[in-house]
Amino acid sequence: MRALPVDSKVLVDGDGAVGDPASLGVAVLLANWTRTNLSDSSFSVAASQQLNHLLYVAPRNANGAISHREDQVQLWADFVYMAPPFIAYYGALSTGDTSQSIDLLQEAYDQCRLYRDILRDADAGLWKHIVLGSGEQDLTHWGTGNAWAAAGMLRVLETIRHSRVSSQFEAQKGNLTLWIDEIVGSAWKHQQTNGTLLNVLDDPRSFADSSSTALLAAATFRLASITRDFSHVLPATRAFQLIQQSLDSDGWLLNTVDPLTFNTPSAPGVHSPEGQAFVLLLESAWRDLVASSII
Repeated sequence: MRALPVDSKVLVDGDGAVGDPASLGVAVLLANWTRTNLSDSSFSVAASQQLNHLLYVAPRNANGAISHREDQVQLWADFVYMAPPFIAYYGALSTGDTSQSIDLLQEAYDQCRLYRDILRDADAGLWKHIVLGSGEQDLTHWGTGNAWAAAGMLRVLETIRHSRVSSQFEAQKGNLTLWIDEIVGSAWKHQQTNGTLLNVLDDPRSFADSSSTALLAAATFRLASITRDFSHVLPATRAFQLIQQSLDSDGWLLNTVDPLTFNTPSAPGVHSPEGQAFVLLLESAWRDLVASSII
């Protein structure tokens, strides 16, 4: 972050993506919150500029959804994990201004709602991956895209729940809970006999993908911890066991989708950074579920 040009208004070069730089926002906010040099405002300024870019510079769809791309309005399911959690966290940390906290938490919720309005396929209960814009679109129910959406909404939900204004967001918390459950419940209907999910969740011609399987299982365990509804814990547990069996001797996750192509498996010997992160999120979610004595 410190290596960026002084006039940069985003945290990293997003290579044309609006959401990707914002995905680092929570870490930057934590760095600012825990800094030892109280005169160092660099993290605070960087986070503020990133938020300003999201809210006031990035293009928006007609319904108010912030675009995932800088050069045109295009909505990707990935965005829900990248940007709304940062907006929500910024709001939760706005301890000196209750109205700012409420406004930002509401904006984070609204972005989830607006993205769902456009991307959700009501017949399938799943989200399309990429819509709108003049370039590449992906109208399939991409497994990782649905995982990004579910896990992103979960982060927003948890941030709202633990904020000091949580009591003012009862309806929003209820909606987020339902929307996450929609995705994970619909996804597990397409689970294969060995516990895996397919790269395109409801396309039997697609290949098995351990990345989306891991993140959707993690989201399922986290949701169960919150709601005490264990309807989807059994398929998530089968997925967890599959992921355990899909790690090589060095800890690399095998059988992942290539995160750059979306529609091809990772090449032999090539590993997915996303997949590795999802394994950690899955292990953490499982650990916390067990530690809470729920299961």
